Amino acid sequence: METEFKSTLKSIKMLYIIEDGVAHDYHVMPFELMCERIHLSDFNNGWGDYLKIEPNMVMIHTVSNFHFCEEIVRKIQKINPQCPFLILTEEVFRESVLHLPIGENSRTLFLPITFEEMVRALKEIIESNSITYFLRDQIFFEPSNSVLIRDKKRVPLTSKENKLLLYLIHNSHRIVSYEEIENYVWGDTAMNRNTLTTIISNLRKKAGNQPFLENHSNQGYKILLHNLVVKKEL
Repeated sequence: METEFKSTLKSIKMLYIIEDGVAHDYHVMPFELMCERIHLSDFNNGWGDYLKIEPNMVMIHTVSNFHFCEEIVRKIQKINPQCPFLILTEEVFRESVLHLPIGENSRTLFLPITFEEMVRALKEIIESNSITYFLRDQIFFEPSNSVLIRDKKRVPLTSKENKLLLYLIHNSHRIVSYEEIENYVWGDTAMNRNTLTTIISNLRKKAGNQPFLENHSNQGYKILLHNLVVKKEL
């Protein structure tokens, strides 16, 4: 699995709800190690845990009680229509899945699944830009809406601020060079280094001057993500 994908996973807060009595799928377990901010829950506590931790993504693993899956998806969609889901379930529920109120940013996998299928589904969800990224304490980033959320207040971003921040997150495992930033953010237009410095300065201010954007002289920038481990024993 490429480093960029693993790095992006570290910035995502995921709620993983498992049906009571269902053993972890061995293909899912590696993601519990890579998603450093995964929160494990069960059917009895899933809804309460969603309200408490406000995850970026919800994964539901059910093999017999699909009614619960429908119930919690509808509850979540009612308060957060943009929430992406990854549903793991049995083939017998294929028809029921068609009636779930989930958007194009969600995916369903029918058991048994392979590790590669898990990776592909998560990549597709992440690449849809529907994820809300956790940056630092009380600071989140919604690329689909071009906003930072700081202390529950929405701070709008410009197009270039939004594009730059998302690119740095997707490459948080390394320093991103000035040339890369110019090619990705400015495209065919020449980048002025002073303009880039101003954009970085504005991002820092909008994030409450949190030290999450690191300048490497004559090289580029690196984003420092605060990866808080949030886990719950079943």
